[in-house]
Amino acid sequence: MTIRELRASWILLGLLLGFVLAYEPRFAWYAVACVPWMLGLGFLLPNRTATVIGSMSSRLVADRAVRIALLVLGVLVLVVAHIFTVVAALLVTTWFSACLLLLAATGRADLLRASIVGIATSSVTVCVALLSLEFVFRTRSISTNLGLPSEIAAWETRYDRLWERNVFGFRSRHEEVHKPTGVFRIVTLGDSFTWGDKIAETDSTWPAILETALARDAGADRIEVISLAQRGYTTANEAELLQRLGWQFNPDLVIIQFFANDGLPSGPDFQSVGGEWLCPQHNLVPVRFRTELVQHSAIIGFLEVQYNALRSSQPCYLQFHQLYDSSSATFAQFHSALGAIGDSARARRTPTLMLLFPFFAPGEWTIESYPLRAVHEQVASMAREEGLWVVDLVPYFAAEGGDWRRWWATRYDSHPNSRAHRLVAAVLADSILGGGLLAQPPEVRLAAPR
Repeated sequence: MTIRELRASWILLGLLLGFVLAYEPRFAWYAVACVPWMLGLGFLLPNRTATVIGSMSSRLVADRAVRIALLVLGVLVLVVAHIFTVVAALLVTTWFSACLLLLAATGRADLLRASIVGIATSSVTVCVALLSLEFVFRTRSISTNLGLPSEIAAWETRYDRLWERNVFGFRSRHEEVHKPTGVFRIVTLGDSFTWGDKIAETDSTWPAILETALARDAGADRIEVISLAQRGYTTANEAELLQRLGWQFNPDLVIIQFFANDGLPSGPDFQSVGGEWLCPQHNLVPVRFRTELVQHSAIIGFLEVQYNALRSSQPCYLQFHQLYDSSSATFAQFHSALGAIGDSARARRTPTLMLLFPFFAPGEWTIESYPLRAVHEQVASMAREEGLWVVDLVPYFAAEGGDWRRWWATRYDSHPNSRAHRLVAAVLADSILGGGLLAQPPEVRLAAPR
């Protein structure tokens, strides 16, 4: 390869970099690309160094081992482009080529040859090792224990996907808005704890179990429990859903499920931020290069979990208290949503129950030692001020004893398992039957004991 061919190739590489980075908003990526490219350009300008580089490149290209090594490196660049995007591949190529030009400028052909062959050999070795680890980490036994991306994605195929057959998109067998005569209808709103995250069958979620339990007492044709829960919903989202759709079902009882992250900022049309707003997650691979393959990589997923655990000074759930600071905007929004629920319930003379779900923090907890006790007490007090019934589940789970990880849906996911859903349904059934709600006419139900 002559020096002219090297210069032409370098200019072409620069044009490609300029093209792919043309709409890149962050200046840092321009710097990452320009520094090695300008360095290489300096070596290729007409001077004695360029002459040395041209002469050496011609000799090296004639070497069979070097040609094979360069071919291997070219294939690896294509692999990088496929996994991490074309931009990543071009940046790797630019930096690698600039380093080779730097070595060539020293005039040591033996060092340059050894570097090219050595880098190609070590790169192949690393790729084979990473690919092997990826396959190992994707095995069912490991991915299930660690909750790796492949395991999380697999859950979407394990659900019965009842919501796809529901006209409203809810995970409920009921979709008739009109309430039949003589039916006691309960509408439940909540997040993934009510929706049934990591619960494959809808019949194993607490709203469905509650319906079965109450039907045994009142008759199967007299009870309907309609779950309007959606994963990721906040109390503000639930207040909006209740107002826009929930009341149209003409419920005799409304159950609002609460979890300690329900005070996260929310917007109209059921918008809300994720838990990352309170507990930011740090990526090992920049967002610019996070393709679908990277997102689903078992190795990267595992390393990022460990990395975030090392960076975190305390578990995320201990930061939920911040959402309910009386001077914060999140508290004001939560208070407003709770007030809207209470106002609409009073206007319709419909009893509404606030169900406080605990976080199943690792360890054995009592009512007094539960780490989010202050949040539960604050929310319970606010709910009662709005005229809502309150059922706090902490005492019931604490009474069961043992490490609270026993309630986890999986080894890596603290959502409630089917046993926890059964306990919740039993507690609610006792509260509803004990309060005599099923036997009371609508006009006196608001006076039922809390």
